[in-house]
Order: sequence, then C-alpha cells, then structure tokens
Amino acid sequence: GPAGGTTALDPATGAVRWSVDRWAGVAAARGGRLLVGVPETDIDDGLAVLDQDDGRLIADLGGWTLVPQHESGGPVLATRPLGGGRRLLAEVGLSGDPPTIRGTLTGTDCTTGMTLLVCRRPGGDYLVRRLM
Repeated sequence: GPAGGTTALDPATGAVRWSVDRWAGVAAARGGRLLVGVPETDIDDGLAVLDQDDGRLIADLGGWTLVPQHESGGPVLATRPLGGGRRLLAEVGLSGDPPTIRGTLTGTDCTTGMTLLVCRRPGGDYLVRRLM
C-alpha cells in the first residue's frame, strides 16, 4: 500500500490471503519466498524474507539497501554504509541466510543488470563491475 505494508491475494479468487504492515516493496519472489523491504517513509533501511503462503517472517536481514535491478534473473544485490564514502556490497538470497559479501565500492546511485553493476562515483565518473 502507499503508506507501507504488503498484502497477498489469492490468484484464483482475489481474496486477501495475508497482510503485514511492517514490510513493503517485494523485490524478488522465488521458491515460495518473498524478499521485502521497509517502506520508503521509514528512516532505517532493511530487508527480510517472508513465506509467500502466509507472510510469516523467515529472516530479518537487517539494514541493507537494495540496488535497483533493471533486468530480472541477475543476482539481487544490496549495500550498507561502511563510512568514509564506502559501501559494503552483498548478494541477497531468499534462503534466509545472511547476505553474501561481494566486496566494497565507493559509488552511489548503483543499478544492476544481468551481468553488470554500474555506480556513479562522487567525482562524477562511473564504476562498472562485472557480476559473473
């Protein structure tokens, strides 16, 4: 919803199957699980894995910010501030395990495709990193 929250509907009937207020914005759905984030109106970022059937929390992954993904099928990436303008880069799965650290970067405003991560650096140039 516009104020946050996630509602799952039964695809056959359109009836509400479950609803949660805390999480919003489904980023990925695989294997009966959903990767969700906090609503944009919240101060702290965060990610969690929910059960697709009942909305049960499987794992709260903590304060990660999703990297926008412009092509489906590639890895789901997230960042977290390290200080000094650097960010920690991790791959996020839907297993409920902690994100897998992939490295650090100094860019901001990152985006991904199937095989590339592109970030604008503070000086105006770009960082391009192959993901596979």
